[in-house]
Amino acid sequence: MDANIRKMILKATNAKEIVRTQLIQNLWDNYGELLRVHLRDGDATSVILKHIKLPSKHARAKDSKSDLSSRRKLKSYKVEICWYETYNKINLRDHGSPTALKLASFQGKDELFLLLEDLDTRGFGKRIAVAGIQEMKLVLSWLACFHAKFMQHGHQGLWNSGTYWHLETRPDELQILDDLRLKQAAPLIDHKLKNTRYLTIVHGDAKLANFCFSSDRSQVAAVDFQYAGRGCGMKDVAYFIGSCLREDQCEAMEGMILDFYFSALLNNLKDSQIDKHELERQWRASYHVAWADFHRFIKGWSPGFWKKTSYSEKITKKVIDDLYLELLQVAIHACVAAGRIVRSYWRKDIAISSKDGATASSRVVTEADLISQRTILSILEPSMKTYDLGLLAEEERDNRSRLEKAFFWSVDPLDGTLPFSEGESGFAVTIALISKMGDPILGVVYDPVTETLFHAIQNQGCYQNNRPIQLDQNNVSKRPIHLFADRSLKQEKNYPDLKEKFTVHFTGGAVMNTIHVLLHQNACYLKYPKEEVGGCAIWDLAAVSLILKEAGGIMTNMNGGALSFNQVESVYFNKEGIIACSNKKIFDEVNQTL
Repeated sequence: MDANIRKMILKATNAKEIVRTQLIQNLWDNYGELLRVHLRDGDATSVILKHIKLPSKHARAKDSKSDLSSRRKLKSYKVEICWYETYNKINLRDHGSPTALKLASFQGKDELFLLLEDLDTRGFGKRIAVAGIQEMKLVLSWLACFHAKFMQHGHQGLWNSGTYWHLETRPDELQILDDLRLKQAAPLIDHKLKNTRYLTIVHGDAKLANFCFSSDRSQVAAVDFQYAGRGCGMKDVAYFIGSCLREDQCEAMEGMILDFYFSALLNNLKDSQIDKHELERQWRASYHVAWADFHRFIKGWSPGFWKKTSYSEKITKKVIDDLYLELLQVAIHACVAAGRIVRSYWRKDIAISSKDGATASSRVVTEADLISQRTILSILEPSMKTYDLGLLAEEERDNRSRLEKAFFWSVDPLDGTLPFSEGESGFAVTIALISKMGDPILGVVYDPVTETLFHAIQNQGCYQNNRPIQLDQNNVSKRPIHLFADRSLKQEKNYPDLKEKFTVHFTGGAVMNTIHVLLHQNACYLKYPKEEVGGCAIWDLAAVSLILKEAGGIMTNMNGGALSFNQVESVYFNKEGIIACSNKKIFDEVNQTL
C-alpha cells in the first residue's frame, strides 16, 4: 500500500498503526480491490478500503469494444462516492436502513479510494447465500425505510435512472436480445417506470449479497451504492426478490411480499403529506413493469435461456400486452372523439381552404380537419410525455421526431377531405402507433358516417366494433374482383381495361377504400405510382395497413415490396404506388392483370 494512502487512513481513523490488510474481493474486471484494513489504537479495529484503479486512456483505447462498459463502471464508482459524501449524511443508521459511514475519500493519479466504516464492527458481520422469510422481511423493511426517506428527493450526482441494468446504459444487451417483441417494447417499459408520479432514490443493486446481517439475523444493513439513482422503488423490490427465490416461489409469494413491503413503506411515510393510497396504487401497478425491465436486461445478457412458461416470461408478456392496450385505448378515445366532431360538421356550411399539394384532394383542408387534429393531439399529448413518443400529423409540419424517438403517433384527422367537403361519405379518422423501424404497432380507424370502429394490435388480430374479423384465405369468388380506388384512377391509361376486368368503385379516400377491401372477400385497392409529391402518405395507410394485415389481407407497393412507414426521404408513397387485397390469391391474380 502506498505510504501516502497509509498516512491518510491513519489520519482518518486516529489509529497509530495499520496491522495488516485483508483482501475481501477484487473489483469488476480488475478495476481494483476491496480490502479490510486492520488497525491498532484507532477509532475502530478495522475499516473497509475500496481501492479503484482507473485504466489508462491507452488501455481504454485498445479495448474500444468495452469502452461503454468501462465508462459505465467508472461513473458508478463516482456515483458511490457522491452517495456516501452527500446523501449518506442523512442519518440512516438509526432510522431502519443502516449503512456504513464514510470516513474519507482520496483521489490519486488514475486511482480512487473510498474509506468506509466496517459494518462487521457494528455487528453486521453475517453474510448469507440463502434467505428465509425472516431475512427477506428484514431487507424489505430496510428498502421500505430507505425509499420513504428519499421519497421525491433530489438525485444530483447520482444516476438519472438508478439500477445497473438501466436501458440507456445497456445497448449491447438490447442489441443481441432475440426476443423481438420485448426488444421493441423495451423503451415503453423504461419510460413507464421513469414517469411514475412518485419517485425515490433506489439502491440500484439490491441483491441479497449486498446486505449484511447481524449474527442473530434480527437486523440488516446495506452496502454497494454504485447504481443509486432516481427511480420507482419497485425496481429494488423486484430485483431483490428475484435474487432470493426460484421463479415458482416468486409467483406464489408475490402477494405476501408486496403486502409486507407496502405496510412497511406506508408506516415509514405516516407523517408525510403525500397521497399514500395513490402511491401504493401506482407502485403496485409498477411491480411487474419493473420485473419486465430487469428481465429485458437479463434475457439480452443470457439469450435463449428462458422458457416461455416461466414467471418472468408470463409477466413480461402481460406487461407488453397491457402497455399496447393502454396506448390503444388512448388512440381509440382520440379517434372516436375527433370522428364525432367531424360528423357534426358534415354537410354543414364550413370554411374550406387550400394548402400545398399536387392533387385536388391533397390541397383541400377544412375547418373540420383542423379541429379534429387539435382534439386528437390534446388527447394524445399525455401519452407522448409519459412514453417519449414522437408525432407525425397531416396538418402539422413534420418535425422529424419520428426519426429520433423509439415510437411515434401518426395522425390523419380527416382522410377523404374531398368527399367530406362535397357532402359524400368515404372519409375517416385514423391513428397509428409506429416504431422507429417503420412498423405499425397498433392502428385505429373510425368511420364517422356509420360510427364504425376498426382496430388492431400487431399480432393480435383485427376487430370491427370489438368483434374479430378474419378474411378467407382460400376461397376466391367467381364474380369479378371489386376494385376500390379514388377518382385519380380514371386518369390512368389502362383504366378502360381495368373497368372490363374489375367491378370498379369510387368510394372516397385511401383509408375507406382499404376498409372496403377488408369488408369483402374478393377485393383490391389500387393507387398508381406518380412523380408528383402527394397522394397516400404514412398517416393515411399505417393504421389501415395493419388492420388489413391482421385480418389476413395484404398491402404492398405496386412492385409487391413491403411498405416502410418511417421513410427518411419522404412521408409519401407517390413513387411506390399501393396495392391492397383481401388475400394472397387475389393479390397474385390482380398482379397478373396489371
